[in-house]
Amino acid sequence: MDENLIRNVPLFASLTPDEQQALAECARVATFRAEEAVFARGDSSDTFCLIQEGWVKLSEAPNRPAVATLGPGSLLGEADFFSGSPRGLAASASTALTMWVFEQAAIQGLIDRHPAIGLKIALALGSGIVHYRRHLLERLSKVAFLQALDGEKRRAVVERLSPRALQANDVLYRSGDAPGGLYLIESGAFRLIDDDGGSRVAHAGEALGEMSALSGKPHPETAQAVHPAIVWQLSVADFTRLTDSNPQLRSLLGRTLRAGLSAADRVQAVDVLRRLPLFSGLERSDIDAVTARMVLRYVPAGDAVYNVGDPGDAIYFVESGQIEIIASEGGDDRTLARLIPGDYFGEMALFTGKSRTVAARAVVNTNLWALYRADFDSLLVKIPALASALSRALRERLSQSSSSALPPHLHALAVAGDLSRIQLEELAERLTPRTFRRGDVVYHEGQLGEAMYFIESGRVDLVARGPQGGVLLHTLESGDFFGEMALLTGLPYNATAHVAAAGTLWALQKPDFDGLLFKYPNLAVVLSRVLSERQLEESRKLRGAGSRPSPRPGANAVPPAVRPPHGVAAPAPSGASRPGGGARPAPVAAAAAPSPARPAAGPRPAVAESRPARPAVRQPERPQPPRSPAAAPRAGSPPARPAASARPLPATVHRTGAVQPTPPASAEAQRAAAAPSAAPHAVPARDETVSAVAEKAPTVTASVATAPVASPPPPPADAAPSVTPPGSA
Repeated sequence: MDENLIRNVPLFASLTPDEQQALAECARVATFRAEEAVFARGDSSDTFCLIQEGWVKLSEAPNRPAVATLGPGSLLGEADFFSGSPRGLAASASTALTMWVFEQAAIQGLIDRHPAIGLKIALALGSGIVHYRRHLLERLSKVAFLQALDGEKRRAVVERLSPRALQANDVLYRSGDAPGGLYLIESGAFRLIDDDGGSRVAHAGEALGEMSALSGKPHPETAQAVHPAIVWQLSVADFTRLTDSNPQLRSLLGRTLRAGLSAADRVQAVDVLRRLPLFSGLERSDIDAVTARMVLRYVPAGDAVYNVGDPGDAIYFVESGQIEIIASEGGDDRTLARLIPGDYFGEMALFTGKSRTVAARAVVNTNLWALYRADFDSLLVKIPALASALSRALRERLSQSSSSALPPHLHALAVAGDLSRIQLEELAERLTPRTFRRGDVVYHEGQLGEAMYFIESGRVDLVARGPQGGVLLHTLESGDFFGEMALLTGLPYNATAHVAAAGTLWALQKPDFDGLLFKYPNLAVVLSRVLSERQLEESRKLRGAGSRPSPRPGANAVPPAVRPPHGVAAPAPSGASRPGGGARPAPVAAAAAPSPARPAAGPRPAVAESRPARPAVRQPERPQPPRSPAAAPRAGSPPARPAASARPLPATVHRTGAVQPTPPASAEAQRAAAAPSAAPHAVPARDETVSAVAEKAPTVTASVATAPVASPPPPPADAAPSVTPPGSA
């Protein structure tokens, strides 16, 4: 055999002459006639070939056009052979053909005897090869955090590894870089340099970057090759797929892996520690010493941080995710608290040395910062002020309950997403309290958004206009919030907020809202997620209320034209002046009633008449100021037409979601309203009742009665709600 043929193959160029000679000794010579099949698509890849003479056609099938043609010096079928995949294409001889054939057993024996050959071939291919996996399995069995995996799980890891070669002083990754995957050192060594300038050396057989790949956090140190090195890399995507398909692997890694904090995490940890009574009085240098001892711990969703009876060996700070504190009572678990980023827990058992009396469990995948007892005890010796602060904190904590609980009106926002304790506390500082009575309106549909609200106590119904009347979109209680959509989008409020039960709301004005969004963009992400869920529910309820489109917000619906009976004065146009001035009343439709008998003398009052065939569709208007009492008309003037009230009809919001009109007045009241006035020149009063047409129509209408009265009209029912500071009601 011509050994020069192997030397000229790029895949084998990195082999030494002795290794190339050993590889050539594994081959056998095979010949094929023109048009003879070499292998078919889908066949087992148990050989690969090196063409010495002749040409080979590659195609999807023997009778299909050629995909490629290979000649002397080319490899045939090597990719499928080294990856262990079936043949992807069919091969046939275009001419008389002579090839070197390398069989599976011969190559596997060669790599077992000379692992360096397999490693060099893998590096040339840029991926792992099946013939080197036996060697990699041995490597994995010596990696500390993978020793507990069984053979099947280790093989799953090996199948996804790819090799990477580095020269001396090459950097594998830098501190602060996004995780690139999990690295296993095959040969060589790496110096790991942290942000403080400290370093250590990792040797062959060790793993690098595992905590960053698991937690999604940036690398906390820089990895630099001391001399030429080779690593096997498991990409983040492959690592995620592997752990998702093997949840027990994620749990195992979470229990065994720890890593120091990155520079960015240390800065954030300083802000968190300063809010704790134990550390608030320390100098910055002392707090930096504490953060240098803290480590990152990852806890998968559903896993326990600790259980009842476990030793109190650490204090934990929630960096991301959520933690539940659970107490067991009579065999039943009860959630005592749900902790969010910025919260801490487990400190009492650490301070007192007692066992855990409650359990802590991750609600979602969670990153924790932990300060363990050994490090804490060492800090007590080095920082005398910390020992004094510990004694003071213990006295305060044992004498009173913790004051770190969130206000009740921020609970829903805290549970909704990734807001830290610091962000929530700054939000709470910008809120102003407002007290509402039952029946008050916080804001009207179509009104420009000026604030969003958080409910501390009471209950609020959000009601939107629908084709068949009002539609109840949501009933919100303590801890909920509303009005955020108008502030996020700049559009008017899409519903009217009715106070269903008296209570206290906390208002966040739009300037403060915009300032928080600028400082904390993730607040918009959290609110948008809640908003999208609400919009889906609102769309479903509005579709269920009817198929007709609802009126445009803010538009004033115009009722059908009303023709006055013969001899009755027609209503003045909308722009005409009215006694007493004031806002134009909301349009109403009059009830159909029998015409009263004409009085013997004097003008008779005007009685409006509606068309039952087209009931009015009435839009609620903005609150109007009270009308001044109208002056009595002069003698001889035309009959005074009744002034409609600007006050909207009273309505009740039922749990079904519709706004139902108030029942019609009694027959006596209607006859009294229709009777002629004994004093024709008296000022007509504005007494509203629901017309007979309203009993059949889906909207609320009203009739105008003309019973005289001397007192001025009452103020509108939907005027701005009275607002008093909390505690003064």
